[in-house]
Amino acid sequence: MMRRSVPTVVVEQRTIPREGLVALLHDTSYRVVASVATISEVNETCLPAGRPALVIFGASNGVAALKDAIQLIGTEMRDSKIVVVADWRNPVEVQDILNVGADGIILNVNSREVLLRALDLAFLEQKFVVVGDLVEKTSEYSEEQKIAPSPGHNHNTNGNGSTNGGMHHPLSEREHQILCYVARGYSNKMIARACSIAEATVKVHLKGILRKVEAHNRTQAAMKALETGLLNLRDYN
Repeated sequence: MMRRSVPTVVVEQRTIPREGLVALLHDTSYRVVASVATISEVNETCLPAGRPALVIFGASNGVAALKDAIQLIGTEMRDSKIVVVADWRNPVEVQDILNVGADGIILNVNSREVLLRALDLAFLEQKFVVVGDLVEKTSEYSEEQKIAPSPGHNHNTNGNGSTNGGMHHPLSEREHQILCYVARGYSNKMIARACSIAEATVKVHLKGILRKVEAHNRTQAAMKALETGLLNLRDYN
């Protein structure tokens, strides 16, 4: 199976935190193509056209500057997913950042494993908030937005690619591959091209996937698979 990577831009004013994020992403599917202090330094030629990309923002520049940068990304790099990594504890600021266009916010995360699993969620259609080792119960987020992966979560699967995480039917290798592309934000046409199959075949597989994972739509299916460990996007560079 062909492994694909996600072009990733790290934007953080402080050198040490920026280099730390780059180091954490080393040897993962999140391939850092630019590491800069401000978004204005990004050369768009480093981002492959037609490929979902990821932009990770640190929060050292302040909330106002961060909002402006996120809005700029939304205008000039519309296919990109945006995640903010910070240590804020103010829910109003968090909600403000989500409202201006961030796909997710990762707060107070000290584990590389949790960080990587949280980044996987950026390619789902629903916004999310991950809070390190403790989930802050605030009225600012819906329960669907609060996702706190456990550092000790078990990703082990059996020979058929299934887990004991609540999935009643194992996915075939092709279904697992297609579900991974769904979680990455690929359209049916993009999945068909990546898998060298017809778009109609992709739709048939998606119906089977929804039935097996007991989901109502593609986003819910990908979310369930990520949360239970059935799907690990870093296996598909």
